[in-house]
Amino acid sequence: MVPRIRLGPAQLADLAIIRDLPIETISLLIDTLNRCNPPPLTAEKLGAIFEGVFEDSEIAGNILSQFLSLTSLKRRRDLSADDILKGLLHGVRSSEQPWNSDEIEKWVALEPDIRVLLNHPLILRVGKTLDLSYDFAFLLQEARIVSDIRPIFDKEATEIEGAVVSFTLRLRYDGNDGNHGMSIAMNQEDVVSIRDECERALRKARISAEVMNRKAQIQTVISGI
Repeated sequence: MVPRIRLGPAQLADLAIIRDLPIETISLLIDTLNRCNPPPLTAEKLGAIFEGVFEDSEIAGNILSQFLSLTSLKRRRDLSADDILKGLLHGVRSSEQPWNSDEIEKWVALEPDIRVLLNHPLILRVGKTLDLSYDFAFLLQEARIVSDIRPIFDKEATEIEGAVVSFTLRLRYDGNDGNHGMSIAMNQEDVVSIRDECERALRKARISAEVMNRKAQIQTVISGI
């Protein structure tokens, strides 16, 4: 059964960029990836390889984004590269702006090389790295600590007799069901404790990465770097 892949305007536009690439350019990308040593483990380093081939950072970023998205879909749904290609062709034909016969013919001519990229270990490796970095129920988008000065009034509320400095931790995070927000009251001891815990977490991350890279000889990255 052909998997149904729905394509929005942005994804359809990115696929059109891939469709219109010369076959020689796709072959050059594959050759460059095959010769890459050591293999990249982050999207940024893989993106630099794509940019070196396409010589346009925006085009390179859009193409890389599509391949990372498609390989992630392939892994999550246990699909083959052929399944993905069939699903994409179905999505193109059933979209609001389907390609004409010449455009589809150009895409089909590129499918052998696209299949290679969908199965390429470097792209799969970076895709797994991204999934493991962000495979959580909630993903933090923003964290701020707001400091407030709250006046203390006299009984008649005609004069300010004192003030209290308070702290609010404001979190914005994403989940499967959309965006969320939360505000948590804190005191100075809480702020100091969070600062210390953040510094400790960064030290642990740095040491862990150094040990894995140097002693275990396992390429290791810190999430977000």
